[in-house]
Amino acid sequence: MLQTQANRLRDALQLGYLDTFRFLPAESTLTRMCDHMGMCERIKNTVFPTHYGFLVTRIIWLFFLLLPSGLVASLGWITVPVAFGIAVVFWLIEAMSGVIQDPFENVSSDTPMLALSRTIEINLRQQLGETELPEQIQPVDGVLM
Repeated sequence: MLQTQANRLRDALQLGYLDTFRFLPAESTLTRMCDHMGMCERIKNTVFPTHYGFLVTRIIWLFFLLLPSGLVASLGWITVPVAFGIAVVFWLIEAMSGVIQDPFENVSSDTPMLALSRTIEINLRQQLGETELPEQIQPVDGVLM
């Protein structure tokens, strides 16, 4: 699709529909779009090693087990609720990291790629003067895909 856009942009320049001053920013935008697409593909294709998650989980559990013994001398009986609260915070951070490490898996916490691409499509068609535009993607059960 990017190659087709580049070809059409070059044709518009050669046919005189665009002057050089308008061509250069458009070509720059196309180049940046290609770069960003490559970055997203690298993020999507990056595999987190399984030992990463395993090791982080084991370290957090070790921290959970050792935390009360480090706090009991200074906090006394309140050690249990404080240690529990701290442990919950670390557990939630670890759980959240597992969810956000794959931002393109079409789950509720992911980047809404379909909605973003539809918005870009609508904006481009409006700039081209088209009147028949596709519908915006609407959230389903509060989740935008």
